[in-house]
Amino acid sequence: MRTILSWLNNRSICGVLLGICCLSAIGTEALKAGGPVTADDQRADLWGWPLIKAWVPYRAQMNRPRYFGGMMAAAIEPTSLEAMSWKEHHAAGSYRNHVPGYVKQYNFPKPWDVLPIDARPRGAAKESISPAATTENVSQENSGQTPEPNTQP
Repeated sequence: MRTILSWLNNRSICGVLLGICCLSAIGTEALKAGGPVTADDQRADLWGWPLIKAWVPYRAQMNRPRYFGGMMAAAIEPTSLEAMSWKEHHAAGSYRNHVPGYVKQYNFPKPWDVLPIDARPRGAAKESISPAATTENVSQENSGQTPEPNTQP
Protein backbone atom coordinates (compact mmCIF):
# COMPACT_ATOMS: atom_id res chain seq x y z
CA MET A 1 0.00 0.00 0.00
CA ARG A 2 2.87 2.37 0.73
CA THR A 3 4.31 1.86 -2.70
CA ILE A 4 1.03 2.85 -4.36
CA LEU A 5 0.71 5.98 -2.22
CA SER A 6 4.30 6.97 -2.85
CA TRP A 7 3.79 6.41 -6.58
CA LEU A 8 0.66 8.62 -6.50
CA ASN A 9 2.51 11.36 -4.62
CA ASN A 10 5.16 11.44 -7.31
CA ARG A 11 2.67 11.80 -10.19
CA SER A 12 0.66 14.82 -11.17
CA ILE A 13 -2.91 15.17 -10.06
CA CYS A 14 -4.05 15.32 -13.70
CA GLY A 15 -2.67 11.87 -14.38
CA VAL A 16 -4.42 10.49 -11.33
CA LEU A 17 -7.75 11.99 -12.35
CA LEU A 18 -7.31 10.67 -15.87
CA GLY A 19 -6.62 7.20 -14.54
CA ILE A 20 -9.68 7.29 -12.29
CA CYS A 21 -11.86 8.38 -15.19
CA CYS A 22 -10.54 5.59 -17.42
CA LEU A 23 -11.06 2.96 -14.75
CA SER A 24 -14.57 4.15 -14.01
CA ALA A 25 -15.43 4.15 -17.73
CA ILE A 26 -14.22 0.60 -18.11
CA GLY A 27 -16.27 -0.55 -15.14
CA THR A 28 -19.52 1.03 -16.34
CA GLU A 29 -21.66 0.41 -19.37
CA ALA A 30 -20.62 3.72 -20.92
CA LEU A 31 -18.55 1.97 -23.56
CA LYS A 32 -21.26 -0.39 -24.78
CA ALA A 33 -22.66 0.11 -28.26
CA GLY A 34 -25.61 2.43 -28.50
CA GLY A 35 -29.00 1.11 -29.44
CA PRO A 36 -32.63 2.02 -29.25
CA VAL A 37 -33.78 3.53 -26.00
CA THR A 38 -35.97 1.07 -24.13
CA ALA A 39 -37.93 1.33 -20.90
CA ASP A 40 -35.12 -0.21 -18.88
CA ASP A 41 -32.46 2.03 -20.46
CA GLN A 42 -33.76 5.50 -19.71
CA ARG A 43 -31.34 8.39 -19.38
CA ALA A 44 -31.62 10.82 -16.49
CA ASP A 45 -33.44 14.04 -17.28
CA LEU A 46 -30.83 16.57 -16.20
CA TRP A 47 -32.74 19.78 -16.81
CA GLY A 48 -36.26 18.62 -16.14
CA TRP A 49 -39.40 19.77 -17.86
CA PRO A 50 -39.87 23.03 -15.90
CA LEU A 51 -36.65 24.41 -17.36
CA ILE A 52 -37.27 23.15 -20.90
CA LYS A 53 -41.02 23.69 -21.20
CA ALA A 54 -41.25 26.80 -19.00
CA TRP A 55 -41.80 29.15 -21.93
CA VAL A 56 -43.40 28.92 -25.36
CA PRO A 57 -40.96 29.61 -28.22
CA TYR A 58 -41.49 32.82 -30.20
CA ARG A 59 -42.14 30.97 -33.45
CA ALA A 60 -44.90 28.87 -31.89
CA GLN A 61 -46.43 31.80 -30.02
CA MET A 62 -46.46 34.39 -32.81
CA ASN A 63 -46.58 32.07 -35.85
CA ARG A 64 -43.79 34.02 -37.53
CA PRO A 65 -39.99 33.99 -37.39
CA ARG A 66 -38.06 36.46 -35.29
CA TYR A 67 -37.20 39.69 -37.07
CA PHE A 68 -33.44 39.25 -37.35
CA GLY A 69 -33.62 35.53 -38.16
CA GLY A 70 -36.21 36.13 -40.86
CA MET A 71 -34.19 38.98 -42.33
CA MET A 72 -31.11 36.74 -42.48
CA ALA A 73 -33.15 33.96 -44.10
CA ALA A 74 -34.49 36.41 -46.69
CA ALA A 75 -30.96 37.55 -47.50
CA ILE A 76 -29.53 34.03 -47.76
CA GLU A 77 -32.40 32.06 -49.34
CA PRO A 78 -35.39 34.23 -50.34
CA THR A 79 -37.58 31.26 -51.32
CA SER A 80 -37.38 29.51 -47.95
CA LEU A 81 -40.50 29.21 -45.81
CA GLU A 82 -39.03 31.39 -43.06
CA ALA A 83 -37.99 34.13 -45.51
CA MET A 84 -41.37 34.24 -47.22
CA SER A 85 -43.16 34.35 -43.88
CA TRP A 86 -40.85 37.15 -42.72
CA LYS A 87 -41.47 39.16 -45.91
CA GLU A 88 -45.21 38.81 -45.51
CA HIS A 89 -45.22 39.88 -41.86
CA HIS A 90 -42.70 42.65 -42.48
CA ALA A 91 -44.83 44.09 -45.28
CA ALA A 92 -47.97 43.86 -43.12
CA GLY A 93 -46.23 45.67 -40.25
CA SER A 94 -46.59 42.82 -37.78
CA TYR A 95 -43.17 43.47 -36.24
CA ARG A 96 -43.52 47.25 -36.10
CA ASN A 97 -47.05 47.23 -34.63
CA HIS A 98 -46.43 44.25 -32.27
CA VAL A 99 -49.33 42.28 -33.77
CA PRO A 100 -50.07 39.09 -31.82
CA GLY A 101 -49.79 35.76 -33.57
CA TYR A 102 -52.53 34.63 -35.90
CA VAL A 103 -53.24 31.70 -38.17
CA LYS A 104 -54.36 32.34 -41.73
CA GLN A 105 -57.74 30.99 -42.72
CA TYR A 106 -58.50 29.94 -46.25
CA ASN A 107 -62.20 29.96 -47.05
CA PHE A 108 -62.04 28.06 -50.29
CA PRO A 109 -61.58 24.37 -51.04
CA LYS A 110 -58.13 22.97 -51.47
CA PRO A 111 -56.96 22.21 -55.03
CA TRP A 112 -56.72 18.48 -54.41
CA ASP A 113 -60.36 18.49 -53.29
CA VAL A 114 -61.62 20.30 -56.39
CA LEU A 115 -59.46 19.14 -59.30
CA PRO A 116 -60.34 15.81 -60.87
CA ILE A 117 -56.96 14.16 -60.44
CA ASP A 118 -56.79 10.64 -61.85
CA ALA A 119 -54.25 8.41 -63.46
CA ARG A 120 -53.43 9.09 -67.09
CA PRO A 121 -55.24 6.97 -69.64
CA ARG A 122 -53.21 4.23 -71.33
CA GLY A 123 -52.75 5.97 -74.68
CA ALA A 124 -52.02 9.43 -73.27
CA ALA A 125 -48.24 9.19 -73.66
CA LYS A 126 -48.46 8.73 -77.45
CA GLU A 127 -51.06 11.47 -77.82
CA SER A 128 -49.07 14.04 -75.84
CA ILE A 129 -46.33 14.46 -78.46
CA SER A 130 -45.93 18.09 -79.43
CA PRO A 131 -46.91 19.18 -82.97
CA ALA A 132 -43.36 20.43 -83.65
CA ALA A 133 -41.93 16.98 -82.98
CA THR A 134 -44.41 15.34 -85.36
CA THR A 135 -43.57 17.74 -88.21
CA GLU A 136 -39.84 17.07 -87.76
CA ASN A 137 -40.41 13.32 -87.92
CA VAL A 138 -42.55 13.64 -91.04
CA SER A 139 -39.97 15.83 -92.82
CA GLN A 140 -37.15 13.39 -91.94
CA GLU A 141 -39.18 10.40 -93.17
CA ASN A 142 -39.81 12.16 -96.47
CA SER A 143 -36.16 13.10 -96.98
CA GLY A 144 -34.91 9.57 -96.22
CA GLN A 145 -32.25 10.77 -93.76
CA THR A 146 -31.68 9.31 -90.32
CA PRO A 147 -32.22 11.73 -87.46
CA GLU A 148 -29.12 13.08 -85.73
CA PRO A 149 -28.79 12.23 -82.06
CA ASN A 150 -29.59 15.06 -79.66
CA THR A 151 -26.36 16.08 -77.95
CA GLN A 152 -27.78 19.00 -75.98
CA PRO A 153 -28.42 18.45 -72.26
